[in-house]
Amino acid sequence: MKFKLAQPSQRELIHRWLSQEHVAKWLHGKGLRNTLEDLDRFFEGSSIYQHWIAYDEETPLAYLLTSPEGEEAVTLDLFIGATDYLGKGLATAMIRQFLLTHFPDKKEVFIDPEGTNRRAVHVYEKVGFKIVAEFIAPWHPVPHYKMRLPIEDLRSRLWTAERTIEPEAALQRIQEQFPQLDAKEIRLLGAGWDNSAFLVDGEWVFRFPRRECALPLLEAEWCALPKIAPRLPLTIPVPLWKGAPTPEFPWPFIGYRMIPGVTACYVNLTEGERAQLAEPLGHFLARLHAIPPAEIAHCAIPGDNRSRIDGAQLLPKTEANFKELNSLGLMEKGVVTLIDRLQNCRAPTSSALVHGDFYVRHLLVDDRRHLSGVIDWGDVHVGDPAIDLAIAHSFLPISAHARFKQSYGEISEETWALAKLRAIYVSSYLVLFAHHSGDSALLREGVRSLKVMSQAS
Repeated sequence: MKFKLAQPSQRELIHRWLSQEHVAKWLHGKGLRNTLEDLDRFFEGSSIYQHWIAYDEETPLAYLLTSPEGEEAVTLDLFIGATDYLGKGLATAMIRQFLLTHFPDKKEVFIDPEGTNRRAVHVYEKVGFKIVAEFIAPWHPVPHYKMRLPIEDLRSRLWTAERTIEPEAALQRIQEQFPQLDAKEIRLLGAGWDNSAFLVDGEWVFRFPRRECALPLLEAEWCALPKIAPRLPLTIPVPLWKGAPTPEFPWPFIGYRMIPGVTACYVNLTEGERAQLAEPLGHFLARLHAIPPAEIAHCAIPGDNRSRIDGAQLLPKTEANFKELNSLGLMEKGVVTLIDRLQNCRAPTSSALVHGDFYVRHLLVDDRRHLSGVIDWGDVHVGDPAIDLAIAHSFLPISAHARFKQSYGEISEETWALAKLRAIYVSSYLVLFAHHSGDSALLREGVRSLKVMSQAS
């Protein structure tokens, strides 16, 4: 998702959106007139408000309105205008991304929904807004809430899981739904952004979602992985068990046979050991990217994947990450100049079957430090190979790049540059995630990646 200031050519679109029933119910009369009059002033360059359009790739989907509230705060209002995007749970993620990308330096945000607009109030509370006052609005004399969100709280909530499950409770769900496994012992393997992974009886791995947005990712794995596993030179998890929601844990979960190995981030590989993985990594990605996209054509793959490798969206997100890293004393200065040289990356394509989240935590190595498997395929989709090729920049020493390229095959300079930008963004995000979640191994990996890339010519 990306956000741009509205253009005069979009005046008719905005008018049409605001006239729709689901918007007009809450914005009408004086409030609507004020908004449309200010839109004209904005296009004339005489408004203190900013009018924005949110896009799903190139499709406009929502209208946002912001204004300064003193020096350190901003007000927000928004409406989803494209009806195809209603009811899909996009508003929470959209607000978070918009505020952290475009207003990271502000201290707080205010929003003022009508008191009876329960759906909007619920969405804002999920983002982290809290009701601080009730008032009668001059533009519509009925009770409205004044809701406040400190930006620092938004950053903190970004790393906090929406739902967690303790090992004992996870074991009980597994025993109830899969008695044939005769499961007896369980331990936590790890907790990522999307899921918590548990090892059961040393043989099975079950993943329970930590966020609602992970649900379609598990569905993607369930459908796609059995189709592509036989075509790959390394072992990948193939889902065998699918748990149903229960009152105790209201989301589905899935289980696989455990793949032997340890995630590469916790092994603390030497630069020489990393270099030895250049060829198998290149070979694996070459085989993956050669699989016909038609293999997963019937799987329900979540949309909006090109935005994850779109330079126009990666750059502002990365710059926002840099600001926070700098405030934490974790910033590698040389990366900033590297970003300056990546301002004009090519547009993303949708040409290959990709893993979509191919980084150090999803690589398994055995006790000989050989690559043994690739895990966590929830972001599998048909997309741009650069999203996976970023692993060369973030994980390998620069001296191993030539071997990686030779093993993979031809990589254009434009694709290599886009992969580098993706690697910088992912590494900056990884450092922040590791810092806030207290994961010292991931923090070490992220800092190392930024340091290596800052030394690149």
